[in-house]
This record gives sequence, structure tokens and C-alpha cells, in this order.
Amino acid sequence: FQDTSYEYRMSLRWTVRQEEREINRILKKNLDRKVIVDIEKLVCGQNYSCPVFTPENRLVSPDASHLTPSGAKFVGAILFKYPPLKYL
Repeated sequence: FQDTSYEYRMSLRWTVRQEEREINRILKKNLDRKVIVDIEKLVCGQNYSCPVFTPENRLVSPDASHLTPSGAKFVGAILFKYPPLKYL
């Protein structure tokens, strides 16, 4: 990605795997909504299309499963705006 433009990097997305969506669906169905945080939905949106790079042009995840340090900061900033986590 070294030779690609910022605009191109910001357009890159990966999609949450169907198995992960199904696990989240089952959890939401069977557990109290107050204890469930759908990280993928918060970070990736309704269509589960996740950014590959942060707005600061840093890699979020090398493999769509693990976060880089910059990815962890990016995701954490989103998660801690979510009401159940906001006051931690």
C-alpha cells in the first residue's frame, strides 16, 4: 500500500464474515442487550463493511481478526462512545 493514495486507502474495506454475524445474532437473541456490544457493527456500520485504514492512514488490522496498535486506538475510541462503555 506504500505507493497508493490516501483516498484509495480510505476506500478499502473488508466485510465481517457471516459466521461472526451469526454469532452476534445469537448472542443478541439470547442475552440482555445491556451486556452485548456488537463491535463489528459499531466499527463497520450496518452493512459490516470495515475500514482497512484509520483516518490517520494507519493499518487497522493485518488479517481482519487482530488489531494493530493503531487499530486498537481507533476501535477503542469508537467503542468508548457507545453508551454502556461511555462511562467506564
